[in-house]
Amino acid sequence: MKNNSVNIADAVLIALLAPCALWCLASSFNINVDLTVLFVCSGIFTAVFSVFCVTTTQFRVFFAICSASIAAYICLVIIEMSALLSQLEYAVNSVLKEYSVYISVPERITLGGEAASDATLLFVFLEIFLIFISALLVLRARAAYAAVFLSVIFTVPCFILVNTCPALAPLFIVIASSATLITVSSLQRQSIKRNGLVSAAAFLVIIGILAGVYLFNPAESFERGEWQDELLIDFRARTGIDGTLSGGNLDLIRRAQNKRDKLRSVEDLSLAGNLKQTHELVMQIYPENTGTIYLRGTAYANYEDNKWSVLTNKQLASFPSGIDVFSMTQVAGDEDTIKIVTRDTEELVYTPYYLTKTPAGMIPLADICIFNELRDRSFYMQEIPYGYESFVSYSGENEYYWSEDEFAGEYESSENEDYYGRYNEFVNNNYLQISDELAQRLREIGGFDDNDEYMSEERLIEKIIDFVSSSAEYSLDTPQVPAGEDIASWLLTESDTGYCVHFATAACMMLRAYGIPARYVTGYCVESLPDEEYVTVTSDNAHAWVECYFENYGWVPFEPTPIDLDDYHAYADEIPESVLDDDEPTEPPTEASEATDEEDKPAEENSGGFDFGLIVLIIIVAAVAIAALAATAALRALIIRRLRKRRFYSGDRNGRAIYIYRYIARCAKRSGDKIPDDISDIGAKAKFSRHKVSDVEIRTMLGYAARLRESLYKGCNIFRRLYYSVLLVL
Repeated sequence: MKNNSVNIADAVLIALLAPCALWCLASSFNINVDLTVLFVCSGIFTAVFSVFCVTTTQFRVFFAICSASIAAYICLVIIEMSALLSQLEYAVNSVLKEYSVYISVPERITLGGEAASDATLLFVFLEIFLIFISALLVLRARAAYAAVFLSVIFTVPCFILVNTCPALAPLFIVIASSATLITVSSLQRQSIKRNGLVSAAAFLVIIGILAGVYLFNPAESFERGEWQDELLIDFRARTGIDGTLSGGNLDLIRRAQNKRDKLRSVEDLSLAGNLKQTHELVMQIYPENTGTIYLRGTAYANYEDNKWSVLTNKQLASFPSGIDVFSMTQVAGDEDTIKIVTRDTEELVYTPYYLTKTPAGMIPLADICIFNELRDRSFYMQEIPYGYESFVSYSGENEYYWSEDEFAGEYESSENEDYYGRYNEFVNNNYLQISDELAQRLREIGGFDDNDEYMSEERLIEKIIDFVSSSAEYSLDTPQVPAGEDIASWLLTESDTGYCVHFATAACMMLRAYGIPARYVTGYCVESLPDEEYVTVTSDNAHAWVECYFENYGWVPFEPTPIDLDDYHAYADEIPESVLDDDEPTEPPTEASEATDEEDKPAEENSGGFDFGLIVLIIIVAAVAIAALAATAALRALIIRRLRKRRFYSGDRNGRAIYIYRYIARCAKRSGDKIPDDISDIGAKAKFSRHKVSDVEIRTMLGYAARLRESLYKGCNIFRRLYYSVLLVL
């Protein structure tokens, strides 16, 4: 080939493009792949296919050699065909796991292979075909657009119906490689030399531009867009395919995605070590009752590798609509009002047990938490205080108290069995999750006989809470859990100390091991003393406990941590009077105001007000993208003009004449002018004759080229002038 630097540059770009496109796919769908093997194989096969593509003149020979190379790989892999099938099953199931949330596809398929933990062989297999076709298109057919389109096919699924953005490194390389291949292909058609250096420069410039875009819009800010849900709904309407989500759940999932950054959606307990108190003021509460007050914040459902996480979008898809979990529990007692004043504007609301109704302007996110949509700093909540002496808690004497009138018989029979029944099913599907290995381990540790006909569920819960509470001493100086250890079994068998996160996790997972729905809850715990106007809540009051679910009743809190509740009576600087005066709490809603709230609520929810910050961000990103495109086009035009000038005025005269004639032909095609015969004769002489073109003939061609370009631009409007000068580079 005439320009080896171009072939080398194209081969390098192909070697980067193929594995990075597959890497994007793997990172979006959480498919484990050995990237070292992927890149090594890419380098080897790209080199082999590129050499064959450049050195063989007959396509049949090239195709036969490449087919033999692929067959050799297949022969090496055929021995591990079961492993290849297992990896195919693993990769397909990883994709189906994501898509099954949104459309009616199976969550899992079985191909008969053994369980696989990665898909390296499968991805190498796909990579070989991608490299083969890309080499054929780019190095032989010079069809860079087709090769880029082929690579895009692997990255498009990363952005359709998927909440996770692919890893940035491969995504940037795919974009930069694709743009460089297209740019160099454009240069190639202009017969410009040294395209290898141009490729390297263009690649680095594009990477730099993408890095600048990332500064304004990092991957962490990627959220599922409304257009994705609308596309899905339209797809289901046109095809008649009924997905797993209702319209309400689509709204719930969209809202959850937008709110996840407002709460701590993951609690990594492997990082829980020696805890230092900071005494930071959080809020003041004005309760009517005295005793221990638990303020519930966030409830966690999923536990894996010592990490708690809230419900996933897939789990939220089955959340029953129309159920307010935070006020569903009916407790006997007198209704009280509790006033809460926060130091700062808090979007996450901390609520006492048990609310009679969710206050206006506060919207539950499924059963995870409640958000303060009005962003009030002070508000009232109406509650029926749960008898905290009735909490199943460690008392030091193994005594537990159950007050039958507390339950008011609701958990045994309910007039709203259908209302509770739909949520009962949701709880059983999502709050019993535990690995078989951990469940067996905890049952061996506990040793409780849950098949005993005299062992009621309440008594089993008591015994589990008692067992966990007495398994270790309470201490904030507890070290981190050793690597590879599960925090629940570690606390119950090895550790001498622990604090709330350890005890709550151990209790929750042991309850699940015995088939009792339970969840890990974080919030604040404070002690209200008599004759106190208010109770100060500080960061020292942060706490974790466990909730158990009783069918047709609701979630009941339990305290597994062996703490002295006096430690939870904190003192700190009170909130300034100016805050209390300027930010008057919202009054408790009356029946009339409740009706008004209900009437206003739909309009409020559907108002779709403008998010000024989002608009500004979109404008900035759009401006940066336009500037990047403009800079890339201007850089390309500048490079082409510099190289053209060099070709016009240096080198062999016949080569210069041929190049100038091609430029004249391109300009004449746009202007509609006929090329004069004397100019055509000089071009033919340079290309087909052995005679040398003279300097006079070169100057004649250059003069005509300048006049033709001037006539082409004369009379053009600004848009056509930009089209000729920047895009066509005439």
